Amino acid sequence: TNMANAIYIWNQSVPGWTSYINGFGTNGGTQYIASSQGFLVQAFAASPSLAVTEPVKSSANPGFFKTAPAQQISFRLKAEGNNKADEIIFHFDATATTAFDYGTDARDLYADWPTGIPNFSSVSTDNLDLSINGLPELNQDMVVPLRLFTNISGNHNIALEETNMQQTSCLVLEDTYNNVFTDLEDTSYTFNLSDTTQAPRFLLRSEEHTSELQSHS
Repeated sequence: TNMANAIYIWNQSVPGWTSYINGFGTNGGTQYIASSQGFLVQAFAASPSLAVTEPVKSSANPGFFKTAPAQQISFRLKAEGNNKADEIIFHFDATATTAFDYGTDARDLYADWPTGIPNFSSVSTDNLDLSINGLPELNQDMVVPLRLFTNISGNHNIALEETNMQQTSCLVLEDTYNNVFTDLEDTSYTFNLSDTTQAPRFLLRSEEHTSELQSHS
């Protein structure tokens, strides 16, 4: 009662926070929580209640990844730098909005972020950083701000890791600092990131797929 659907677990092997909601997980997050494992959830109203009953126990291997619902279009972006990485999942759900939704989104957690790890998030229309972003539909008008920051300056890379999108549209990353556009379905994007960058530097756009679209400035 009065609890968001997402769960969060610190994964020291990343190192970083995992998040999981509705079949989608970042940084190794799944629907399974190991015995004695600490985890975080978010309350969004007074008098929240979280009940765990005997039937929710599972004998499954905690490493198992639940397959995302086949009817949902989704894709994953990964940012890498300093030999470390962070990722965002986007999925499309008729019940979602472009603002933060307790039922389809997961917040991005970065408190006490270890040295050198890039922190990568999608920014909702109500200005919250998300690690899993549910959006209402995929169309040619989609523009989503992306925030990436680090405490060690250097070269970083953003790549499309996986997608089940149809080939009629493509995902274009706009670097607003360098005025560079990259079709992430063709190539990843490498750039220099300063440790002073805090504002969302990138825009993720959905555009009609054409063979002529290339990285350009």
